[in-house]
Amino acid sequence: MNMSGKKLCWAAMLVVTFTLLLAIVLIAWLVLTPTKPQFILQNATVNNFRYFSDTNLLTSGFRISLFFRNPSSNVGFYCDQFQVFATYRGEQITLTTPVPATYQGQKDVSIWSVSLTGSNVPLGLQVGDLLVHDQTDGTVLIDIKV
Repeated sequence: MNMSGKKLCWAAMLVVTFTLLLAIVLIAWLVLTPTKPQFILQNATVNNFRYFSDTNLLTSGFRISLFFRNPSSNVGFYCDQFQVFATYRGEQITLTTPVPATYQGQKDVSIWSVSLTGSNVPLGLQVGDLLVHDQTDGTVLIDIKV
């Protein structure tokens, strides 16, 4: 075998080795990559919702049930902490409530019951006006953030 044949052989072995390593890494990544957990608001009860337009203060209380599911059949994960709070038009209207740390196994499901409260939370003037308008219309959209 001449010198160019040896170089070609080494190059071919290098390409095959690189391709095999890349395939192994890709397969491991596809198998072990966790998918995003799913959070579903299962139930919400409004215990208190009062807006004082003269002072632009909002007092609110909610009781929510969160359905939490790990859709991965390959990987479980440990959740150090979750924090849950409510917002109205981008403004936080309740205190941040921590949810305890937990291990979520493969295809595991948990349901958490959380109380969210906010007492005399100041709202901006425009947000307060929008809240009064929404209450008059009969629909106030509250976002629950996890």
